[in-house]
Amino acid sequence: MGDKMKKDDVKLRAKASSFNPSDAVALAGRSLPSAVTSAIKDAVKRQKAKELKDPEVKVGLIKGNLYLRLKDGSSHLDDFLLVKNWQDPTANPDPKKDAGYKKSLKDFIDVRMEALAVVQSGEKAVKAEYLKIKEMRLRMLDVLEEAKRGIGYGDRVVETADDIVKDAMSLAVAADKIRKDIFKTYDEHRTFKTPEGLLQEDVSAYTRAFYLNRMKPAFAKAEEYVELCNTAIGQLRALSKDVRNHAKFRDQEDANNRSTIDELLKLLRQEQGAIQAVWGSKTPIDAIAESLSADVGKIKKSKTDPYDETTRMSLVQGHLDNASGRVDGMKNAYSRLKKHLKIVDELAGRVKDLPKAAIKDNEVAAMVKAFGKTRKEIDVYVKECEGHMKKALTTYSTVKKEAAAA
Repeated sequence: MGDKMKKDDVKLRAKASSFNPSDAVALAGRSLPSAVTSAIKDAVKRQKAKELKDPEVKVGLIKGNLYLRLKDGSSHLDDFLLVKNWQDPTANPDPKKDAGYKKSLKDFIDVRMEALAVVQSGEKAVKAEYLKIKEMRLRMLDVLEEAKRGIGYGDRVVETADDIVKDAMSLAVAADKIRKDIFKTYDEHRTFKTPEGLLQEDVSAYTRAFYLNRMKPAFAKAEEYVELCNTAIGQLRALSKDVRNHAKFRDQEDANNRSTIDELLKLLRQEQGAIQAVWGSKTPIDAIAESLSADVGKIKKSKTDPYDETTRMSLVQGHLDNASGRVDGMKNAYSRLKKHLKIVDELAGRVKDLPKAAIKDNEVAAMVKAFGKTRKEIDVYVKECEGHMKKALTTYSTVKKEAAAA
């Protein structure tokens, strides 16, 4: 529990779900640390998940310093230092902020928001293509059942299966084209320079923090759905092969079972690779805690370096933004990992549905055993990742504490 924020010292109070960051920015006279927006978003998510009752945000003074406090009823969730030795920015209005200045600032922000809208729209379009492909899997399973039961024996079910794969591939190509199109906008807006005539503190929320907290997550989602499209195509191809085998060679049950488990094993190993790749090559999961520890060290160093207060706080906020970006990226990657785990479960369900008599075949039994071994490797890897995540989140708490005390 932090120090008490007296009622008369509360400058702003709002529910987390309706909190407007610009109100706090106006009070602070500077942009909010990205850790603040991340914490508020997390509180809103937890409220929707019924983990929190009614989280709220309070901005006010504690011992002369301006803090943002996050609470849930009487429960204290978090404190963020916004400004040391706060002075009301409205007491001495900036003479630069006339109508012309405001228009320049609005134009600057509008360009960024338009870019974000392009990326977010692309993300939704890619997701729509993926959901269509996902629906096709259900149709393919129906076709496979028809082939197994001898309904439409022969070319018809095979042609239907081939058409499903062909249509799905067209959707996947469309999804990847959308991703490539929005990448152009995303890449142009990775970083922004402060335009001449605008104050850095007025635009900082739309520069690096804007990229880390809004542009990057939206584009990462689009990439995730493209990746899932490709995974779904692999599944459809395997199912299509099963349809062909059962429709054309119904009397060769042993061979069909071997083909089925062979395809499932290949798909499982494909998912194993996808799960290991979600963290990216630049920041593997086991290095995130180490990177966050480095942020702690940099923040501590900034306390002793001979900087003026404004420069020092800007450096601290930069390190905090970096840490917040790493943690958000880690959480997004874990969300992708969970989607691949769901696919792994679906594959395991298909192995479980193999006829018991099929397991008597030595080749089938060997591949089922290999499937089980690979599945165990995946489970062990995921458990290790969750351990690294726990360590990283603990270190991130230390980053926030050091930043608040800077």
